[in-house]
Amino acid sequence: MSTGSTAITHYDVVVVGGGIAGIAIAELLARQTTLRVKVLEQTDKLGQGASGKLEGWFHTGGLYSGVEDPQTFMNCVNALEDLVNLYSAHFTPNCNFRLKERAPGVFVPRVVPHENGWFEEQPVLFLLPGEGSPDVSRSKLRSESVLWKLQRQRVLSRLESVYGGKHNWSVAGRCAAPDPDWIEKNQETTGVLLEPNSTLEGFCRRHDQCHGAEPSSYDVVRSNDVPMDPARIMRDLVASAMAHRADFETSVSLDTFGMDKKTGRVASLRYRNRGGDYFHVRARLFICAVGSGFDHLASLLAVKPSVKVIKSYMVVAYPALTSLSFARMSPKVSFHFNHLYMTGRGAGGQIEYSMLGDSGFGAQGAATTEFLGGTDALIDSAKDYFGMDVIQSRHLFAYECLKTEFIGKSEEERRYSYWVESHEASGCLFVLPGKFSFFPTVALQTYKKVKEQLKLHRTDAQVSDRKPSRYEVDDQIKAAAAELVADHYPYRLLLPVIKR
Repeated sequence: MSTGSTAITHYDVVVVGGGIAGIAIAELLARQTTLRVKVLEQTDKLGQGASGKLEGWFHTGGLYSGVEDPQTFMNCVNALEDLVNLYSAHFTPNCNFRLKERAPGVFVPRVVPHENGWFEEQPVLFLLPGEGSPDVSRSKLRSESVLWKLQRQRVLSRLESVYGGKHNWSVAGRCAAPDPDWIEKNQETTGVLLEPNSTLEGFCRRHDQCHGAEPSSYDVVRSNDVPMDPARIMRDLVASAMAHRADFETSVSLDTFGMDKKTGRVASLRYRNRGGDYFHVRARLFICAVGSGFDHLASLLAVKPSVKVIKSYMVVAYPALTSLSFARMSPKVSFHFNHLYMTGRGAGGQIEYSMLGDSGFGAQGAATTEFLGGTDALIDSAKDYFGMDVIQSRHLFAYECLKTEFIGKSEEERRYSYWVESHEASGCLFVLPGKFSFFPTVALQTYKKVKEQLKLHRTDAQVSDRKPSRYEVDDQIKAAAAELVADHYPYRLLLPVIKR
């Protein structure tokens, strides 16, 4: 308990949590309104938790296009619409997704190459195994083969209807995604997104042989998913927020919330800084976006959300195994495999490395043996594609990433969605991004909630009414933002190797 003096400060909005959700919310509020915004983060750098540990895959729906329930697929599609409308013009040229003409008068979102771009031009390619592949041919249940055919057809039809040139994303000068009903009605496919690749064919032949099967046929689908630079995105967002007078403070420890005696709503928060000094911050609204620390924060506010924290297992390989990014879809979870080619940038310069993943995850308290088993399975899968000699010639690192998600109808269900909800009893907004890729939608939906809660007037600015501003930040602010945001965690793992 502090016995000395406590500094008191006033803000309109205080955001608790400095991951991608908190950063994006603060940036959009600062850019679009005159509100005074402050972000508090418990670690010594912003983006040091799940936001900086995920593999760096910007999802536009490809990985979830085959699932019967289209919710996650549509979340990804809509997030891309929000990205182009809210960020591409402001962050030109860094936010390098643009509407590009695919056919005369028909525009679709595509990545424009740029040295400091958020996104890589080379897309994630999806492997769809055929009847002769080991994951399909070895199935003992005819129903699995039938279900896989239906899933493959959904992948091809949904991706083609959204990104293949059937839908014009340019409507009245804005980016507009198709609606779910239109997508489901356009089931015919022409194969416009199929893209044979000799390198991937060689990887698949090796994979089949490792499983004692004859080389089989695979469809290779070009998606709109791309590798991204999470640290670059967060640094630019922080710099923009700072240029619009938002404040960021790291290495803080929350102490307690103060309640208004008349309304019973949160009116203030006391915290300690890295030096151990106490601060008392008052605000009109508190936004909680803390990821894996949600349980602790919820207990302070007596809130019981339906969320859980899971572990995701990652393997980093340096140098990169291939310059292709690809993901294998399969009727069997054990055959799922993702390879992401990353060109990471940070204080040590630019490097190229591989991120390996699959569908494996475990509970927050999962034993070490489960982590080892998940890591070994990833390395074995990589060996099937690239060969043991290639794998053993690389520097390999494994780590766990904690992600906060909603609890599905069953423990095995993972239905990715974002959550922006006001809690009337506490007077706070609670936010979970679901995926890094949803940050444009999370920021927009939170902005709308803030506008309702604080009863903002039109003069305070509305996203739909304002002309796009341009990202113009001086070098001093850029340097401060770069110092605040952590490098991509795999990049930090590899720095000692690079410096040898």
